[in-house]
Amino acid sequence: MNLGFALYILEISLYEPSVQELIERLSYKIGGFSIYLGVMLFLNMFLFFRGKRIAKQRRNMPATINE
Repeated sequence: MNLGFALYILEISLYEPSVQELIERLSYKIGGFSIYLGVMLFLNMFLFFRGKRIAKQRRNMPATINE
């Protein structure tokens, strides 16, 4: 998913831009993709550690005996 998104946002229409314009556009797009990857990494780690904490709490709960 991340690779497909990267290829999608890195699409640049070339209508004879100067080298400076090309570098500016490319750096903007790579910067935006880096921020996207950072957000996705944070979200994945948050969900992973949240799930780990919940599983640990459930494991430590005393078993209830239904009579």
